[in-house]
Amino acid sequence: MAVDRIDHLDGEIYKDLAKAGYKAIDLGLTEVHRDDFYTMPVDDMIAQAQSLKKQLAELGMYVNQVHGPWKYPPCDKTPADRESLFNKIFRSVLATYILGAKYFVIHPIMPFGADYIPREKWLENRLINKEFFRRICDMARNYNVVVCLENMPFKETGISTPTEIADFVREMNDDNLKMCLDTGHLNLFPDLNLAKEVRACGDLIKVLHVHDNHGCYDEHSYPYSGTFNWKKFGKLLKEVGYEGVFSLETNLPNKKRTPKRAKREIYKLYYNVSKKIVN
Repeated sequence: MAVDRIDHLDGEIYKDLAKAGYKAIDLGLTEVHRDDFYTMPVDDMIAQAQSLKKQLAELGMYVNQVHGPWKYPPCDKTPADRESLFNKIFRSVLATYILGAKYFVIHPIMPFGADYIPREKWLENRLINKEFFRRICDMARNYNVVVCLENMPFKETGISTPTEIADFVREMNDDNLKMCLDTGHLNLFPDLNLAKEVRACGDLIKVLHVHDNHGCYDEHSYPYSGTFNWKKFGKLLKEVGYEGVFSLETNLPNKKRTPKRAKREIYKLYYNVSKKIVN
């Protein structure tokens, strides 16, 4: 049921997660400039993805979603920038297919930056995104991969809040474009109504990124450690008919310093807290 974000194609962590009760993996391929996944030969990438799928299957696990490339600040300004990003997205969609995952999560592109876009640029921003995502959806459809657009924490871009993302997806009218609802990003908009936002997305929601914060910073902490209303959220998921994986996107505190045995206990804690939200 619950899933932890794993940011690499391999690692010893899988056995610990399986023992804690996890069945699925949210695989993060976000590190455009640090992850050799985007620079290694394609044949090596394919072999590594096949090896991971086999390793997880032996543990009774699978990859449910893959998160595509992301760089902050974004570098989407020119056609050449966007072509470079598309090529990386193609590689990560290919990995999604090889891993047997159904969903591929990606952010809106931000040709005018992330923090603030002048209102007079909102329409142009929308048109550039529509052109870009038509191409992605057509490509991903060939691999039977569903593209899920994620709501963002940026307040002045026009394609950021869950409602804005849902409006964009419906306007695209492509059966291969759905949504990833990110709870932490939503919580950074204190004036938004949680119920209204979730209901506006409705059955477009195919995957989740579950984490908490205190409404000021994208902390990626575990549920109930911040200010997000988890009791209401659990009820809303049932109301809109969400039947997908409850995917944790939580940071492990002091990851490098935490002893392995302690990590196992933390993973169990995250898992048990998640069960209480959805049950």
